[in-house]
Amino acid sequence: MSVGIRQLETDVLILGGGLAALRAAIAAASAGARVAVMTKGTAGRAGSSAITSAGFSVAIGQADPADSPQSHFADTIRGGGVNRRRLVEIFCEEAPARFWEMVSWGVQFERDAGTGRILQHPSGDHSHPRTAVCVQHKGIGMTLPLRAAAAGVEFLDRIIALDLMHDENGVSGVVALDQQTLELLAVRARATILATGGIGQLYPVTSNPNDVTGDGLALAYRAGARLVDMEFMQFYPWRLISYVTGRMPVQPSSFVAGAVLRNAAGERFMPRYDPERGDATTRDIAARAIYTEILEGRGVQGGVRLDLSQAPLEEFIRLNPRVGRYFSDHGLDLATAELILAPEAHFLMGGVVIDENGRTSLPGLLAAGEVSGGSDGGNRLDSNAIPAGQVFGRRAGLAAAADAEARGGAGLGQEAVSRWAPRFSRRVGQRAPGSPNGAGGGIDRKDIKRRINDLMLRAAGIRRDGARLAEGVRGAAILEADYLASADGPRDALAAIELENMALVASIVVRAAEFRTESRAAHYRDDYPVRDDAHWFANVYAYRDTDGQMALTKERID
Repeated sequence: MSVGIRQLETDVLILGGGLAALRAAIAAASAGARVAVMTKGTAGRAGSSAITSAGFSVAIGQADPADSPQSHFADTIRGGGVNRRRLVEIFCEEAPARFWEMVSWGVQFERDAGTGRILQHPSGDHSHPRTAVCVQHKGIGMTLPLRAAAAGVEFLDRIIALDLMHDENGVSGVVALDQQTLELLAVRARATILATGGIGQLYPVTSNPNDVTGDGLALAYRAGARLVDMEFMQFYPWRLISYVTGRMPVQPSSFVAGAVLRNAAGERFMPRYDPERGDATTRDIAARAIYTEILEGRGVQGGVRLDLSQAPLEEFIRLNPRVGRYFSDHGLDLATAELILAPEAHFLMGGVVIDENGRTSLPGLLAAGEVSGGSDGGNRLDSNAIPAGQVFGRRAGLAAAADAEARGGAGLGQEAVSRWAPRFSRRVGQRAPGSPNGAGGGIDRKDIKRRINDLMLRAAGIRRDGARLAEGVRGAAILEADYLASADGPRDALAAIELENMALVASIVVRAAEFRTESRAAHYRDDYPVRDDAHWFANVYAYRDTDGQMALTKERID
């Protein structure tokens, strides 16, 4: 080997540091495996899990004894439509046990002051009050207790995976880069679990933090794994954009409590889009309605107004304590403030294809959490993400431990090592011939990211059509150029890694959205505005064909 590379070895390697990753780590370690968790940031504090509003929808009957896993299943299928049924069945059946585990590990959920029972909030997505919320209303109230529960697990923080390695038995770990030392690593693993989250940073306005760039999806696709339903991207409708500078979501339970939306003319417009549920509708309908009002000139300062006149202010603050605290801390009167809401890119329903135990189409590779696809169908229900991540994180961890024991050793993936080592051997100032950015230009990360954001907003946003999608396919092909060729050195190359991943995943999303010629759930096309069950009650799969080109197929749901 021309360039030295440090080697590490473990039984189970988990990529990602959020709730699904931590639950997988706990499960694999409990089964006796040596476990390492590799995170771009810091496990428990990085990614979407740490900043989520920390809702956990589960049928434990604390608010309504009539609730059941069967009812949760029915709601989830009704909301998602093209969900893989068996995954939903497992998720709804096992979510209660995973919830009480979190409680046993020290996660504190809101409780009724009088009875001590877990509070469960209603929303337009669920037929029963089902959403329990962590008392902090922030994900670290969950992630930090789970990290503490991961006894004996090795945490490899501030390390980014570059490529999956392979040996004769399948995936055998990753080639990775230590972001602090810029040292190249080969981490050999008998089983590897992807739990890297979604794609929020592909869009200009998102609930996701800066490190959520689709890395796991890109790794899986390049390695040959199948992806499913990548056209389904959820936009959270109710981001507060007035008064605040950071992300401040308004909870969907607010609309069950009486909050309503109004456009610039003062019209309560949601009943036009959902006559039955009105403002307490699902996320896909609400996001599309708000976006349409803005697009057609009825918006207010880039959003729509939130009217609390019919909702008790105390109840709104109870449901939205972060909003209440912010206004109180800044001396603002919530009762008289002009509250403006707008949508944001939030959650990818599609992802890597998994079976009941998190195994992918590649031996040695598993997945859990938002990076995996199938359980959400076309539209994720309110606060279904965390319980699904707990259910399939545990299953993937146990399966990975069993696979690792059965497999024995894991070989060093020479092909992956040879592909990456030369890219980090170039000295600062040396330029590759034909650099697309010109001599001395380096990586203009902001410009390339802006181009990806513009492409995704235009082609694969809340409303889509064939012309914009075709333009997006062409643009994505250009963006998939190898920006590493223009790197001035390892730190420049590090910036380019995420851009390559983002450009590749953008191409997959846009191609899948162009392929599905109907409107369904979170995928809405102006040129095909009707749901077409005769042709499209199906899952869309994306994968690399034998020539290395992207292929798309659909498989009808029985």
